[in-house]
Amino acid sequence: MKLLAALKFVVELLTQLVTLGEEGLGRIMERMNYIREITGRVHLPTIQEFTQFLDQAVGHIVDCDADPTIPSDYNWTIERHIKSGKVRLERRGDTLYVDGKKVILHLVKQQTRNGVILGHELCKELEKGKLVLLSANLLDYLLEHPELIPDTWKGKAVFFWGTVYRGSDGSLNVRYLGWDDGGWSWDYYWLDYGWYSNRPAAVLAS
Repeated sequence: MKLLAALKFVVELLTQLVTLGEEGLGRIMERMNYIREITGRVHLPTIQEFTQFLDQAVGHIVDCDADPTIPSDYNWTIERHIKSGKVRLERRGDTLYVDGKKVILHLVKQQTRNGVILGHELCKELEKGKLVLLSANLLDYLLEHPELIPDTWKGKAVFFWGTVYRGSDGSLNVRYLGWDDGGWSWDYYWLDYGWYSNRPAAVLAS
């Protein structure tokens, strides 16, 4: 009976985990240690085993309704943020999917064939279309889970136009993912500048 009660307790915790975050995971592991004690020799997962199981069971869930991160040491505000609820990320082969839809790297016509377009004009082009623009919430999650980032993104600055920031001087900018010195990192680019073919937007395929 103790074992059955313990398993039921773990299942209930799993169903709530997605919304608990890292702090909640810590509380769960404390309770699981308690379950170890009351169930004696029953094997319960370590933190690493538990995390791997969760990744397989519920996938990588990102809350895109949450306020996007404003990087520390930057006096920015959020100019625009597109909310899209809780979404699930997965990588199949060398392709990233959001809720089962393929993420593609989109260029407007002016960016192709070594062309260039000013950031403000590009912003208008992207907004007037039917594209689903990915936000900085996804960018930050991908940085925490770089194994999800396709290798084909290397050599490009992949922009997440779903979130636009305003600097203290009033200028607008968008953050991007880039591969540098053997690892992924983020940076930003001002809308006042030109955007070339190596600066695609991360969007969902229609």
